[in-house]
Amino acid sequence: MNIEYRLYIAAGLLVLPTLVVYPGQISSGLLSAFVFGTQIACVLCIAAGTLVWSKPIATRKIKAFEEEYSWGKALLWCIKWLLNSVIAIYVLGQALSFVANATGLPPTDFELTVAACAIVFFPFGWANFFSVAVIVIAFFAFFYAALRGIPPKFEMLSFVRLFGALVISAILLQSVTQFARWAHFLVKPVLWVAYYTEYHELSKYPKLKAGLRARVHENGVVSYAQIVDGEVQISIDTIQ
Repeated sequence: MNIEYRLYIAAGLLVLPTLVVYPGQISSGLLSAFVFGTQIACVLCIAAGTLVWSKPIATRKIKAFEEEYSWGKALLWCIKWLLNSVIAIYVLGQALSFVANATGLPPTDFELTVAACAIVFFPFGWANFFSVAVIVIAFFAFFYAALRGIPPKFEMLSFVRLFGALVISAILLQSVTQFARWAHFLVKPVLWVAYYTEYHELSKYPKLKAGLRARVHENGVVSYAQIVDGEVQISIDTIQ
């Protein structure tokens, strides 16, 4: 028995307690948490089984495509870099917006800080793309099945795998949502990154406050970064 089937069997065993009771019927908080935990574990087992099943198939299809067509490898390479470029542009826009909100200054003046944010945001950009792609594929699969009818060989295992794919999509979307929800906790780390990478003591620059880390902007604007009570604070001034 392969790993995929073992994961599905484990999911079936984990779901047994939920067939008898569900958290709303249980007065004990500990027992309720146990039942809810088994539900989550069941869903994760199904998602893991779908991953185990889909990865070798995808690898085999890609390899066959590259071997069948002489231009297949080049095309896949172009698609990969095109997707990376699109996601990078999207992530860069998000990083610019985040740095602007964190510093209150033009983000284009904080190149290294923006780059650091973009690196952190990049995996979540890919997660967003994959989740949307899985939902679109599932939608067209359902639409096709509704038009043509369910194939005779479309067994229960296929429904389980499709459900696992949707679970993976939901997990990816949830990770993106939770990251966006808790992203404000990154404001302080972003300010620390800016403090050490963007602000410097410019001792020979005229008309700047001595002993403070400064960043010179356009139109005679200068900002200073200081550590006050263990936190980075940015103040703005003009060069007279």
